[in-house]
Amino acid sequence: MSTRRWQSCKSPLNKPLAVAATWLVGVTAVCVGGLFPDEYRAQVLRLAGPQPYPLHGVAQFVLAVTVETAVLGAFLGPGTYRGSWGRALAAALLFLPVTLYFGAALMHAPTYQYMHFLWSAALSVALVAVLARSAVTAARRRPGP
Repeated sequence: MSTRRWQSCKSPLNKPLAVAATWLVGVTAVCVGGLFPDEYRAQVLRLAGPQPYPLHGVAQFVLAVTVETAVLGAFLGPGTYRGSWGRALAAALLFLPVTLYFGAALMHAPTYQYMHFLWSAALSVALVAVLARSAVTAARRRPGP
């Protein structure tokens, strides 16, 4: 990758777009997850017939994605982040338990809840990667002995 292209990726205009794209991917995943039938209702509860779109449940998880993305934006602050490993650590320490909580609630869950968990897990992995990159960058900037 050329230096010029790399510098364009680091421009402050791309960082808010990354937060917006993260939100859009999460909302899209949850909304598409609502289109799939709830197999637990059909097989275990034996509620046959067409199932309506689970608007209430999808709306709850869209709200969860919105709140989580807002918290992520507040922690990492796209315009002011500047590679702070402490802020990345705080965000990772907040999102990892949230992901584990949503993962523990997946038994007999509808598909939109699975999609939210997958989005949250991908976000947690990305935050750990951001933390590692920020820590390495901070260690390289530190003056030698």
